[in-house]
Amino acid sequence: MRGDNQHEVLAAVERLREDIAFWPFEKVGAVSASFGVAQGHIGDSIHNLVERADKVLYQAKSLGRNRVEISPA
Repeated sequence: MRGDNQHEVLAAVERLREDIAFWPFEKVGAVSASFGVAQGHIGDSIHNLVERADKVLYQAKSLGRNRVEISPA
C-alpha cells in the first residue's frame, strides 16, 4: 500500500483479516489468515521488503495464527 501511514495500513490489513475470518467459505469451512507487514524504505529492494514481511508472517503464525504482525522499522 503506497503512501499510507503505518496506522492506516495496519487498520486495513486487520479489517481484511477479520473479513476473511467472518466470510462463510462453503466448501472448506472456517478460514483464518495471518499477515506480515513491512514498511518500505528508500533504496529497499523488493527482495529485502518481502524478506522482512515474510519473517514477521512466520512470527504471526508461530504466535497463534489469525493475526497481523509488523516488522520493526
